[in-house]
Amino acid sequence: MKKSNNKIYEILSFLSIGIVCGSLTGLIFVIIQKLLTFDSVLSLPEFFILLLSPIIASLLIFKLFNNSLIKNCLISFFTLIIPILGTSFGSGDYSFLNQLGIFSFIGGIGGLFWSVPISLTILFKKKKINN
Repeated sequence: MKKSNNKIYEILSFLSIGIVCGSLTGLIFVIIQKLLTFDSVLSLPEFFILLLSPIIASLLIFKLFNNSLIKNCLISFFTLIIPILGTSFGSGDYSFLNQLGIFSFIGGIGGLFWSVPISLTILFKKKKINN
């Protein structure tokens, strides 16, 4: 009974870390975007700097929760690609505070969505038997 509780706890903690990772990716994306686009034009070098936001979020989550850096990077980059970039193309007239809230919420949902397949590997992982 303890083994199943341990796996459930591990999966729930990983899913919650995925939500935090996605939300942090959205927040950092908006902050970097506002810092780079004072002239309301996002050039190609500025866009490549903007793509560093998932790496920054992954490193922060890795330092705070001591979680796998590779899994954090996967969740952050997938969250940036699917929900955050799509939302950023349609969020032109919102204020900075509204964008922080929207991108944090959308990033959290994306982080939860992308952490589910990775958490399934935790469920099906077999424990090594020590002889």
